[in-house]
Amino acid sequence: MILFGAVLAAVGAFWTSHKQGRFEADLQEKQRMLEEKSEEIISLNRKIAVLSYHTMNMVTGGDSYAYILFSDNQSQSAENVQLRNILLIHEGRYPLYDLSIQIADIDDLKDVKVFPVGNIGSTQHIKHWPLNHAINFDLSEKQSQRFNIFFYSRNGTWYQQMIYKKLEGRWLLATRVVRPNETGGIDVLFKNISPDFPIPENEIVWE
Repeated sequence: MILFGAVLAAVGAFWTSHKQGRFEADLQEKQRMLEEKSEEIISLNRKIAVLSYHTMNMVTGGDSYAYILFSDNQSQSAENVQLRNILLIHEGRYPLYDLSIQIADIDDLKDVKVFPVGNIGSTQHIKHWPLNHAINFDLSEKQSQRFNIFFYSRNGTWYQQMIYKKLEGRWLLATRVVRPNETGGIDVLFKNISPDFPIPENEIVWE
């Protein structure tokens, strides 16, 4: 009788241990499934956040920007060059909306030209902008010329600085595009300096 009781107790202990083991295994499996679901939810939330960010940028323009280059009249000599045509270049993944441009001749602050551009699609990486407005910056008898170009769009404002220098009968250009940042400084978005520009890059006074 004592032996039977001992066997029964052992069987009970084994069964209890077996049930406990199954319970812990089931608990671990459920924990694993919960962790997988949590990871799926986190991944889905990230995708939603990226999609929302992309959608917002498609509406506002995001961090896209544009800048201009003058295409001088090739029939004019370097001694009598007149800047007439504008090449507008779009940079960035997103469209620009309600874009307008103000071109200021730094040497003659009275000579300011403002042009409404409208919308620029993100697929138009390079857009030749045929102006319906009269434009003429005469560089005759000049050795240098400075322009500030201000851009206004739905995604904010930025500006471009252009410095022309004449060297041995050729006009050379240094230009950069900057955007004000939240710290009160500027972020340089684009910079291009002619290889033979007569001023070293670290000595150019942009302002």
